Amino acid sequence: MNTTVTTARNSFRQDSHSMLKSRILVLAIHIFVVYSGFTQPFITTWKTDKPGVSSPTSITIPTAGGGYNYDVDWDNDGTYDQFGITGSATHDYLVAGTYTIRIQGAFPGINFNNGGDKQKILAIEQWGGISWANMANAFWGAKNLTSNASDSPDLSGVTNMANMFIGANAFNGDLSGWDVSTVTNMINMFLDATSFNGDISTWNVSNVNYMSDMFHLASAFNGDLSAWDVSNVEDMMYMFKGATAFNGDISAWDVGQVLNMSNMFEKARSFNANISAWDVANVAGLQFMFFEANAFNQNLKDWDIGSATSMSLMLSYSGLSAANYDSTLIGWESQGVSNLSLGALGRIYCEGDSARNSLINTYGWTISGDILACFPVSSAFVSTWNTNNPGTSDSSSITIPTLGGNGYNYDVDWNNDGTFDEFGITGEITHDFGVAGTYTIGIQGIFAGIYFNNGGDKQKIVAIEQWGTIVWNRMSKAFYGAINLTSNAIDTPFLAAVTDMSFMFYGAASFNGDISGWDVSNVINMSSMFTNASTFNQDLGNWDVANVTNMRGMFQSATPFNANLSNWNVSKVTNMSFMFFGANNFNSNLSAWDVAQVTNMSYMFYLASTFDGNISTWNVGKVTTMSNMFNRASNFNQDLSSWNVAMVSDMRSMFQMASVFNSNLNSWNVAKVINMSNMFNRASDFSGDIRSWDVSKVTNMSLMFAIALNFDQNLGGWIVSKVNNMQFMFSGTELSLPNYDSLLIGWSTQSLFSNVQFHAGSSVYCADSARQSIIDSFNWTILDGGLSPNCGPPTTTYTSGSWDNGAPDSNTEVIFADNYDTQLDGGSIEAYSVIVNPNIQVIINSNDSLNVSNDILIKGIITVKLLGHVTTNY
Repeated sequence: MNTTVTTARNSFRQDSHSMLKSRILVLAIHIFVVYSGFTQPFITTWKTDKPGVSSPTSITIPTAGGGYNYDVDWDNDGTYDQFGITGSATHDYLVAGTYTIRIQGAFPGINFNNGGDKQKILAIEQWGGISWANMANAFWGAKNLTSNASDSPDLSGVTNMANMFIGANAFNGDLSGWDVSTVTNMINMFLDATSFNGDISTWNVSNVNYMSDMFHLASAFNGDLSAWDVSNVEDMMYMFKGATAFNGDISAWDVGQVLNMSNMFEKARSFNANISAWDVANVAGLQFMFFEANAFNQNLKDWDIGSATSMSLMLSYSGLSAANYDSTLIGWESQGVSNLSLGALGRIYCEGDSARNSLINTYGWTISGDILACFPVSSAFVSTWNTNNPGTSDSSSITIPTLGGNGYNYDVDWNNDGTFDEFGITGEITHDFGVAGTYTIGIQGIFAGIYFNNGGDKQKIVAIEQWGTIVWNRMSKAFYGAINLTSNAIDTPFLAAVTDMSFMFYGAASFNGDISGWDVSNVINMSSMFTNASTFNQDLGNWDVANVTNMRGMFQSATPFNANLSNWNVSKVTNMSFMFFGANNFNSNLSAWDVAQVTNMSYMFYLASTFDGNISTWNVGKVTTMSNMFNRASNFNQDLSSWNVAMVSDMRSMFQMASVFNSNLNSWNVAKVINMSNMFNRASDFSGDIRSWDVSKVTNMSLMFAIALNFDQNLGGWIVSKVNNMQFMFSGTELSLPNYDSLLIGWSTQSLFSNVQFHAGSSVYCADSARQSIIDSFNWTILDGGLSPNCGPPTTTYTSGSWDNGAPDSNTEVIFADNYDTQLDGGSIEAYSVIVNPNIQVIINSNDSLNVSNDILIKGIITVKLLGHVTTNY
């Protein structure tokens, strides 16, 4: 019995012990699982020597607000090094490098906020089990941030993601699994996150109220947002501005609560979703909404605009066709809304004319920028091609080049017989004629622009026969490199929507078509338009260029061009650099041009060897660079004395080889100029007195007066202490003895740049001590014509005391380096020449005399008391 009992007891004890161990094991496993889930760390990688506020061997974890109680494993080895941190934390690794760290515990948010060590964080490796509370400003400015994380953050406590990835240019992490259902604010979330194109199609954004600027400048983003529930969003301003790749189908979005859509698709150049059914009845701000969204071409006639307060520039430079714009005007007129201002630059209307007039005259609207154009008969753009010419297609084919993106839906008649052969083409197309030869083709429909861009079959197109009724949107680089292009067209292209003609005929060496009747009134950019168009010389006098801001290189190397441009309104142009470079036949009257906004005139008349226009009254007050402006303008010699050049910093080669130029420039304010190298190089007639120029900021005077054969001025007063390059400054030029001596003497009193090589041409000197002082004090190398055989006596420098320490006579040059009071009791001082250094005062007392047989150079003060005398025979 006892045995049995004992056995039973032992058995019970064993069973109880086993059960206890099992329970403990289960509990331990449970605790481990829970604890492990709680402590899965947030892991990131950093590079200490990227720019930041901490040292090149350190990083700072940025925080904001309260609620922090976290631990950090600074080397990601699994052992935590610092505990219970309640704010930002800085760690010094002592050695610069790349380090991975772990964070566990209460860490409600990271907060770079465009500061601190924003550039040092390189990657998110794991989000972990951190319970995030705030993501606003989290990675703002973290331009090097990427993500290798395969998990998702716990965002259940997050309502604010504003500014989260602003400027995180490298970030393109997988965010597809994120639960953002509690978030209410996504303002600026991906602003300027230029690499981001993650799949966020399944995000639950139903609680979000604010999405303004969310994808602003997110130029790579083109995600599917079609299923998003945006029914609670109130603000979408700037949402896709500059999101140049975005063209998502958002037609089904419920935008009924939105109050502001201003700038929403501005410069979203790919966007063309059908949003005609959107309920915009509550939207007040529509300004700039589709500004320069040049692919957008939808009919907005059914939009309820009853709450709209602003439509300025709303449709300007968008892609709305005449048909859709007509329909939109008609639909909006029927709503009877009053007193709106609609901007529609470049839009064309015809059938909507009556509705437009009613909006203006009946309902008080202001509509600006659109153009009435009713084409009675549609006609094709006709061009001729020679398949045998070099190109990328084979010798019996041609390729019509187009610019990528939207704006094309055209048909082609491959043999110009009036019967079109291919339809609905949306990009470039190649056609094989089967036999090499010359062919004429017709294009009709939506054809935004032809785009050779110095490539493709640029040499195969030989003529434009007819511009037709194509509504052109793009002319930039249209015929760039089309060296065989001519024009037989007697009509004009429809250019109302064109803003950019840069490089249009660049290198079109055969082109000389009559384009005098073109309406270019909406064009902004004409840079390099006729560069190397070496045959072009047409009348452009009536062109309306009032909106053009850039004319850089416009007629560069258009060698025969000499049209009358006297009436051009260039008041908005800011860049005229290279404009007439190499246009060696150009000599138009430009005297009335308003150039007050121009900042760059570099190379403007370079090699314009005929130009001698009167531009004396030009207002150049905003120009900052005039380098090479008249270089090799060998006929130019106009009065520039009244020019305000106070903002100019670069005058290098400005009059180089302007061989007849000799204007009076003595009043020019050159105080901001840094570079004057080659400025008058070979300007053989120039002899202007520019001794009063303030050149104190100039660093380079190399070759400034090289072979300037007539130049001989006293530059001794120039402050040249910042000049570090004077190589060949007067090479091939000879200053007179007095002027060269004055230069040496004046410069010797300054604190000069060391180790300068100064070329004074064939100029000879007598100011030996001043020259030697420059050499000894600043280690200059001076190359000149040597000591003049006609020099006066040696120089004596008086630094203290009276004349008794070596009394001068009429054979001695005297330099006063200290203050001096004569006190001669009616005596006389004789000297060959006298120099009074800056800040030095010499007093000639009563009855004392200073008699100088040569010149007196006063940089300080000479005070002559009553009955004192100073005489000079020079």
